[in-house]
Amino acid sequence: LGDINSGTGDATLTAVDAGGTWGGAGMLGDLFNPSVAGAGVHTITYTISGMCGDADSYDITVNASPDASFTAPTTVCDYDGIQSLTSTTAGGTWSSSCGTCIDATTGEFDPAVAGVGTWTIDYRITSGGCTSVESTSIDVDGCLSIKETDIVEISLYPNPANGEITILTGSVQIGHITITDLLGK
Repeated sequence: LGDINSGTGDATLTAVDAGGTWGGAGMLGDLFNPSVAGAGVHTITYTISGMCGDADSYDITVNASPDASFTAPTTVCDYDGIQSLTSTTAGGTWSSSCGTCIDATTGEFDPAVAGVGTWTIDYRITSGGCTSVESTSIDVDGCLSIKETDIVEISLYPNPANGEITILTGSVQIGHITITDLLGK
């Protein structure tokens, strides 16, 4: 069987002579479950009972699957600037359905390059002969409305708007407000 990944499914073990019993960590009948056995070296035995019985053992090495989990925003505006994605385990490779919107080494995601849409982000890491992949989606929104968090002591509604808007200035008595559309008009 050789070295296997802890995330690999059950492996069926076959003996030369039938009628024996398998034993050891992760064994259920003739099935070896690496995730139940866990990482490490496991001695698996095969025993044929009776007067002409025999026994043999075999070591199986289970390599721990690397942790490919990462954090990413679920929604960003297309003008939000580069987003740094953070992986639990460094050293993997980033990729995305939006192509060059993510740096394969650093995990920096650029919503302006991605464009409006929902994009799948993958992080792949290999360690000890085992590969793990995690995926998530990031929604890039055109965010045509005004970001109220960028405005101090000013309220406006409705937001977003496609016609008339109301602006309340609170205690601000002197100032200048310019409203433009995406084309600068």
